[in-house]
Amino acid sequence: MVGLAACLPAVCVAATIQAISGNHQFLAGLEIPARITTWAPVVVQVREDDGRPLADHPVSFTLESPDGKVAFPAGTSFTRRTDGLGRATLTGIETSGASGFFNVTADAGPSAPGRAYFLMSQYGHVTCSLGGGRGDTRTTLGAERAILAAGERSRLVASVTDPSTGASVGFGDIALTASDRILAVGALDPLARVVFDLPLPSGAHVITARVIEGCSYRTSVSVPVVQLVTSGQQPAGEHTDMWWNPAESGWGMSIIQHPSRKLFVVWYHYRDDGTPDWLAIPDGIWTSPARFTGPLYRTSGPPTGGPFDSSRVTFVPAGVAELGFEGTDRATFTWSLSDGRQGRKSISRQPF
Repeated sequence: MVGLAACLPAVCVAATIQAISGNHQFLAGLEIPARITTWAPVVVQVREDDGRPLADHPVSFTLESPDGKVAFPAGTSFTRRTDGLGRATLTGIETSGASGFFNVTADAGPSAPGRAYFLMSQYGHVTCSLGGGRGDTRTTLGAERAILAAGERSRLVASVTDPSTGASVGFGDIALTASDRILAVGALDPLARVVFDLPLPSGAHVITARVIEGCSYRTSVSVPVVQLVTSGQQPAGEHTDMWWNPAESGWGMSIIQHPSRKLFVVWYHYRDDGTPDWLAIPDGIWTSPARFTGPLYRTSGPPTGGPFDSSRVTFVPAGVAELGFEGTDRATFTWSLSDGRQGRKSISRQPF
């Protein structure tokens, strides 16, 4: 993620970008190689830090075919500006070539955290549709190591089984995804397994796998795997305290900096429906002396009033967050959740 410190003061506006419509388009033709196909528009929304739409802001759209099977006759890079609602629309996407998946990536520049991703596919059979294939497929993903040194490749093993029979599913493809971004695609071996060695940058990564088959991908997404890639950086200061946004009382976070220099963060806030939500960052990586990134976890368990049942405790990755400290008393908190919600807030130490 890119933080506020990377922006020029004269032009920087803290903002977020999110996919609104046009994702998961799967078009079927009558012949492959496909002739030029025109796709429905893809739309993203850019909002300022306080949630207001950001108008007349440039958004860069990039088209990419990870396996090179899909061609783009009209080009792969386009820039559009947001309208009065903060929405940028890319129309007239053209593709040709063989059956395959491709991505559309939208980037609003260094002022907006993360990017918006669209997963698309073209297939040469009229019966192809989203959600096709067997409904009893299960995908699992495992990592060789949870923490890597900078420059090491992350080894991930994805496997597919059919839990109704215990048999392996036949040959297909696995897509490793983060917010629907295809990071790698590989064919399954006879054991219905595929091994990936991914070069990941320093920081925290939450990765999932799913089967993709023809023009459809199956809905049995694996449980996320967290990979932390160290950078050798150490923090410039001490950040233990309660932090908040003085203009938005009611939510905030507790930050504890251990002797190891790592942070343990608890973020208490509210969901869109007003119900409270608590997420934790129990570990992470300093990517610079002022920037800390780590996986967000959502936990649940038995009520405190009864007997403790450890089988009811869950600890599931829910996204990735970053803290960018500006001196000793101010910071920028950026998050991207697996359900598609993203955001950025300015925070400061809470005085007592």
